Amino acid sequence: MTDAQKGAIESFLRAWYVLAFVHGDCIGSDDQADEIAVKLGLARVLRPCTIEALRAHGERRGGHVLKVYAPEAPLLRNDRIVRDTHILIAAPNGPEQQRSGTWYTIRRARDAKRHLVIIFPSGQVRHEGN
Repeated sequence: MTDAQKGAIESFLRAWYVLAFVHGDCIGSDDQADEIAVKLGLARVLRPCTIEALRAHGERRGGHVLKVYAPEAPLLRNDRIVRDTHILIAAPNGPEQQRSGTWYTIRRARDAKRHLVIIFPSGQVRHEGN
């Protein structure tokens, strides 16, 4: 994530009441967001995918981990993240793409009528849904 995305995510998590921060435990944005969640003292739920080379192992960071699910295929894991959340925060690396796990998950959140917070690399925030 860009520094602007990290700052926007931290501001959002500080401003909203978060029961648990659920993420895909992937290297990159998930891992960076997990660092923010630990810093803020949030409980976390990790839903890793089956591609071990992409796994961040956020549970090793410490903090309050409620649950680490068994790894699942990436798109199935993303579907479950949408199912398990009321608000989805996404930090894509650019405009919408067809072959992107982040954008796939955003589209699934739209279909599921979730409140969606998209934080673009510039730090611009777009809210969609409820």
